[in-house]
Amino acid sequence: LSTVTMPLAELGYYVIPVGIVDAMLKENGLPTPGEMWTASPAKLHEVFGADAVLYVKITDWGTKYVVLSSNTVVGAKASLVDTATGAELWTGEVHLVQASGGSGNLAVDLVAAAVSQIVNTSTDQAHLLSRAANFQLFHDKTFGLPLGQRHPDARKDNRGRQGGET
Repeated sequence: LSTVTMPLAELGYYVIPVGIVDAMLKENGLPTPGEMWTASPAKLHEVFGADAVLYVKITDWGTKYVVLSSNTVVGAKASLVDTATGAELWTGEVHLVQASGGSGNLAVDLVAAAVSQIVNTSTDQAHLLSRAANFQLFHDKTFGLPLGQRHPDARKDNRGRQGGET
């Protein structure tokens, strides 16, 4: 949640802060993430006055350890939905893997694997990788999200598409 706001704002979308969204949904009878996902686009328009809502589903997350190496993975699917009609305006998907491999020296690799696990336990490497995943998902020149109406170039989207009115 904390890494999605910036790339969307950079594309010209007005983004309601995550904490406010969470509080307002809870106040409107949707206290858990599962219940929040069941809210209709029309209900979200009623609560927030939004023209569109972005749904992001995390499909893969975390660091997986295999003997002396680790892979940090982040995967997500996103869709932008019109709150008036429920129509899907855009959809995208991303899956990034950041691998840490061995050097070939068993002693060095054992120490490196131990240090890596300690670092990954104290700092969530997937959270850091999610910034790159969000940038790739939303800013891709071919498949990225169209520019929002608040972007200075919204009418002449450099991806060859008309900027959105969301």
